[in-house]
Amino acid sequence: MTFVQGDALSDTSRGVLNSKQHAVALHACGDLHVSLIRKGVDAQLPAMTLSPCCYHLIQTDLYQPMSELAKASCLSLTKAELRIPLQETVTGGARVHRHRNLEMRYRLGLDLLLRETLGASDYIPVPSIKKSQLDEGFEAFCLWAAEKKGFRLTGVDFEHYLDKAEARFWNMERLSLVQQIFRRPLELWLALDKSLYLEQNGYQVSLKQFCSREVTPRNLLIHAEKRL
Repeated sequence: MTFVQGDALSDTSRGVLNSKQHAVALHACGDLHVSLIRKGVDAQLPAMTLSPCCYHLIQTDLYQPMSELAKASCLSLTKAELRIPLQETVTGGARVHRHRNLEMRYRLGLDLLLRETLGASDYIPVPSIKKSQLDEGFEAFCLWAAEKKGFRLTGVDFEHYLDKAEARFWNMERLSLVQQIFRRPLELWLALDKSLYLEQNGYQVSLKQFCSREVTPRNLLIHAEKRL
């Protein structure tokens, strides 16, 4: 086994590939799996097997279709829309889901607070927080965020903003129900775009599920072998 330190998205990474390799990538995010496919085609790899993930992690504002059929489509996908397939989670258990919902409420409440008390016009990103800190409550979360971002919070009715965040959270949850029916079809469209690109470049391609969704919803596997 040989390890190579480098930037997988750079042009120099092409030098790692040769025509006698089988490239494998499990849950390669965004441009990582796109870059591997393009460079694998250029290097005439005999086989590629990959599981795409995190489709929104791209360097452009809009998704860049790969296959001729997808390029001819009128579908134009933003980074926000590319997140839709990722909005289903089945791992982690009840504690993880509780922390996820609690953190969303806290961040929504902080956003409302900053807009109304400090006059913020745009969302102010806050660093990741230890999940155990969420149990300290909304006020503690806001004071922690204030320390991290360098703003002062005085005379704030934290319960008021937490109540408003609760209403905002459930409104977002209802809106997300509309997106749910598009999650899998959109992911299949993205995976088929890569599969068709590989077929156009002389590969025999299969697209299948490699595990149940209970293990991970990101269970699509693209396998391509170079035609002789």
